[in-house]
This record gives sequence, C-alpha cells and structure tokens, in this order.
Amino acid sequence: MEHVKGNAMELCFEAARFCEKTYAESLDTQNTKLIRYLRDCADLCYTCGKFCARDSEFMGALAKACADVCIKCADLCESVGTDIAKQCAEACRRCAEACRQAS
Repeated sequence: MEHVKGNAMELCFEAARFCEKTYAESLDTQNTKLIRYLRDCADLCYTCGKFCARDSEFMGALAKACADVCIKCADLCESVGTDIAKQCAEACRRCAEACRQAS
C-alpha cells in the first residue's frame, strides 16, 4: 500500500504542475470554465499529494475527490485541443487512476 500512496503522491504533484502550466498558457483565453477547473485541480492535487506524503487518515476521502476533479479537468482539457492541454489531460487521468487505487 505504501507504493500505491507514493505513486499517488508523485502523480498528484505532476498533475498539479501540468494544471498550473496549462493555466498560465490559457490566461489570454475567454474560457473561464477551463481557468477555474485548472486552478481547482492544481490546488486539490497539491493538497492530496501532501496528504499522501504524510499518510493522513483523511487521505482516502481526499483522494476520491481528487480523482473526480481530475477526470472533469481532463475532459475539459481534451476539448481544448492544445498540446499542453492534452498533456495536462493525460497527467490528470494518471493522477485520477492513482488516487482511486489509494483511496
């Protein structure tokens, strides 16, 4: 189980970084929904990664929420079609899968 939590932690941090990068490159768009999703997903992924790192008793519940948000963010990023958004979608899907396994 420790490997699962460690993997989830790494993938949460990776997804957060991709969300932040995609957010920075999307600021000039009028897609406010994308901007909100990217910020929410980045914040939640960072928090979930921290909970995994310290093996918090609340990690399971947070990991479930993180997986749900990551899937929604991935779906929206895929609809954007830019390379960075596609990479973000892939990172979010990897994070969601790891969070489901860890929850």
